[in-house]
Amino acid sequence: METKGPHTCVNPNISQDHYNLSSANIAHVITTQIAADPSVSEKVLEAIVVSHFGYRPSRRKIRHAREMTEKLYSSLLKSPMIFDWYFKEHDLGEPIAEVVTFKRVFWALKPCIDAFPYCILVLLIDGTHLYDKYGGVLLTATAVDGFNHLLPVAFIVVERENKASWSWFMERVKKKVVLQRRDVCVISDRHKGIISVMNNPELWWFEPLSHHRFCSRHLAANFGKEFKKRVEG
Repeated sequence: METKGPHTCVNPNISQDHYNLSSANIAHVITTQIAADPSVSEKVLEAIVVSHFGYRPSRRKIRHAREMTEKLYSSLLKSPMIFDWYFKEHDLGEPIAEVVTFKRVFWALKPCIDAFPYCILVLLIDGTHLYDKYGGVLLTATAVDGFNHLLPVAFIVVERENKASWSWFMERVKKKVVLQRRDVCVISDRHKGIISVMNNPELWWFEPLSHHRFCSRHLAANFGKEFKKRVEG
């Protein structure tokens, strides 16, 4: 029977809130998204939780998880941090002018760096475009602990996502976070800048010192886009 009006049924595979789904569990899943975009909406956070757990949490739990995450980042920001700057004049050598032009900034949280040796040998790297009048891209490196919790270890804001910016970022991740640790598996999308970095012998990310694998989620998304293009064509 054909009916008219708005579609009101829900996905039967998505259950309602579960009493074992705590705010702490939710906080572990949404922490990276909040770090990339502190103003992210509750609706987006809810979709992330549903995708990860298969349950739809209450808004109260999401708000509590957000508060927990923001308090964590607030305390981390009061901890010692490692900074590194790059100015436009560096392209021509060391900046000599009194006024220089900012281009990139790298920072890493000391408590996260200290915790990295106790994580499993996996490092997730990704880029997020910053949609504001200044533009730019946020590159992140995230570790994974023994309980599959995410630990953000390094960040950088760059002018755009390319070979030069990824090289500058990963060189500092190696020198300031990974240090002498071997067999770290880096997981990423197939961005050409990342592939170039992982194959550059000067940056020491190549095998057998480190390993590079592609994220299956990005591969599936890219396959879907390409397959759709061919079908439509």
